[in-house]
Amino acid sequence: MTLMLIRQKARDLRARTRQELFRSAWALLPFAIFSIVGIVKGRAVAGLSPGPDSLQRIAFGVALIWCIAGAWVYQRGMWDAALPGDAGLETGIAFLRREIQRQWELFGRWLLWVLCPVFFTLGVAVGPIVWFLATTNPKLLRNAIPFFLILTVWTVAMFAIRIRRRRELQREIDDLGAMEKENR
Repeated sequence: MTLMLIRQKARDLRARTRQELFRSAWALLPFAIFSIVGIVKGRAVAGLSPGPDSLQRIAFGVALIWCIAGAWVYQRGMWDAALPGDAGLETGIAFLRREIQRQWELFGRWLLWVLCPVFFTLGVAVGPIVWFLATTNPKLLRNAIPFFLILTVWTVAMFAIRIRRRRELQREIDDLGAMEKENR
């Protein structure tokens, strides 16, 4: 692998990391806004009858804090300096390895700080509706099946994509290790 190819791979991987960080931060924005609306309106968000909704408002508050903290924690430490233009082969390989490891670390952060706040916010919003329908008219609950089916398919697809990407990163780490052994 030539120095130019290593630098190009490092730049491509860095661009992908930045895109992932940007997309994930923006993905949390609608859920944060929805949480703010939930705090302000309470049970009116779910379309349920008025009543004691302080617990739901607190849950929306927790969801909002989790969304904001998730956007911050997910991106923490991920915006490093770029590869210097006159860097040698070893520095290029080290930079590429660091970039691959950063991508690897993003998976664990994504699960806890991006996906979990999304599901928590959805649970806070949809949970009372499901409970209300289950207790008053269980036949209406069948109308929610398409929503939950789409949510399940989306979740499985996201995990499949992330796991496949993580395997690719592991192969790249292994290839880099072999290349470093050859160059020594």
